[in-house]
Amino acid sequence: MGIIITFHTTYDSLKAETVLINAGLEIKIRPIPRHISSDCGLGIEGKLKDKDRIIEVLEENHVEYEGIYDLER
Repeated sequence: MGIIITFHTTYDSLKAETVLINAGLEIKIRPIPRHISSDCGLGIEGKLKDKDRIIEVLEENHVEYEGIYDLER
């Protein structure tokens, strides 16, 4: 199971991708379905076990995110 992080802007999603990869986290950028978010169309998919670390890295690097959603597979 994983998580999806949504952002208000494309800039924030791309900045998040950079800081999370630099922190050694396994993530991927992906399109976000409209039923999850109507703002930026890009989000980050990550592992549920990394959720706390992802939040920590985003906050340390002042990357604003809209929300974090659990994915059901």
